[in-house]
Amino acid sequence: MITGEIEKRVMLAVEALQTGIIGGEDDLLEFKRDYFKGDKFDKGVRQLAGSLNRAAGEPVLLVFGVEDQTGKCYKTDPVDLNEWWPSVQSKFDQVSPELIRHVPILIDGITIQALAISSDRAPYVFRVSGHSPHDREIPIREATGTRSAHRDQILRMLAQQTKMPTVDTILGECRLMEFEAFGDPEEPEYLLRFDGSFRLFFDPHGSAMIPRHRFTGTVNWGGQETALSLYSRSNEMTANKRLPHEVIENSDGIYINSPSGALIRFYSDSVLGDSDLKYAEISAVIGRIRSLESISVSLNLPFAGTNRSVSVKAKLELDSSDSLERFADNGVEALAGWKIRASN
Repeated sequence: MITGEIEKRVMLAVEALQTGIIGGEDDLLEFKRDYFKGDKFDKGVRQLAGSLNRAAGEPVLLVFGVEDQTGKCYKTDPVDLNEWWPSVQSKFDQVSPELIRHVPILIDGITIQALAISSDRAPYVFRVSGHSPHDREIPIREATGTRSAHRDQILRMLAQQTKMPTVDTILGECRLMEFEAFGDPEEPEYLLRFDGSFRLFFDPHGSAMIPRHRFTGTVNWGGQETALSLYSRSNEMTANKRLPHEVIENSDGIYINSPSGALIRFYSDSVLGDSDLKYAEISAVIGRIRSLESISVSLNLPFAGTNRSVSVKAKLELDSSDSLERFADNGVEALAGWKIRASN
């Protein structure tokens, strides 16, 4: 889940509440006036555990600074997430959720706080405090309330967990490419983007498919984030001879039929955006990117039939060798490259 996607979803939900349109919160998005604290801390974490257990592997958005009935925004009390989040995790038994992303969002002149939280290790067990007759509970969200999960619901959580493939990163590389677009020959337009690939090893526990339309990813370069797309193949290329027979790639996505390695190829939007830059300005952007010692790539690989995804994240180091010569796209050479090699 990328920053722009989180921001858009939260802003639309707040707008729906403020304008009286049916919407706002749902199973995967919850508004709170302020952070859990004091005598409301346990209740808030229990509700979060219930939402994560209901989410079936999808990330849950927990947004602080919004009234859940009206959509009115409030400034939250100062909280150090480095201390607050570990205290939330301590309320979970054995396995705790991961904070995927923290996104401050400015609405109506007020900055609210959106937290994207993973649910891919459900069921989550809540540690009960106080004098309760039981000290552990598997809560689940139901409508606007939270209750203990029933046996069949727990079994469904476990079934989702056992279906999930495991993924190992073997190799990764990314390069900066410059294309001259069509336009005035005297003032040509340029497209500047990242192209790359990860070689991954999949252990799908059976057959699995990555739907192309649900793939998301980002490349973070110098503090800026650019969205990634999965390369598409035509319908005629149902079988890719360069991949092992256990992997089939076509325009719908990638099919993994047994434990196999596969090449995931991706490209970014233009890093220049829609700006009308002169070539000298473009050259300055290129120079800044080429000087980066490292970039970070995050891929979100959804698996059909599970409503869940596997995240692949890696830091790529600047490739100072002469290996860029082998990179070309219709004769266009790479301007810079970064790579990783997973440790054995």
